[in-house]
Amino acid sequence: MSKFAPDKDGDIELLDLFTDVIENSISNYALDRVEDLYDEDDDMILRALYWSRGNKNYIIVINPMGQIKTLDAKVPRDLMLQIHNEVTTLIIEVSDMLPCVRDDSDDAPVYKNP
Repeated sequence: MSKFAPDKDGDIELLDLFTDVIENSISNYALDRVEDLYDEDDDMILRALYWSRGNKNYIIVINPMGQIKTLDAKVPRDLMLQIHNEVTTLIIEVSDMLPCVRDDSDDAPVYKNP
C-alpha cells in the first residue's frame, strides 16, 4: 500500500492512532466525523477530519504519517498548529521507544525497527 505501512490495514491503523491522539488533545474544536479516502497518486489511504466550532466547519486531510496532506483555506491557524503539535509529539514519543544503536562512524544514533 503506502511506503509507511505495508497494506491498507496498516494505513488505517496509523490513521486511527493519529486521529485518537488529535481528537483527545484538542478541546476547543469538535471532531464531528472522519472519512477515509484513497490517494491513487501515492497509493495510500488518507483521512479527512471534519472539525467544527460554533457554526463554522473545517476539513483537514492527513496521511498515515500524520502529515497534513490538504486543508480548507479557511482552517484557523490555531487548529492547524494544534494538530501539527500533537502529531509531532506522538512521533517523537514513538521514536524514543525504538531501540537505538550506534554505528562506529560518527556516534550518531541509528534507529532500527524492532
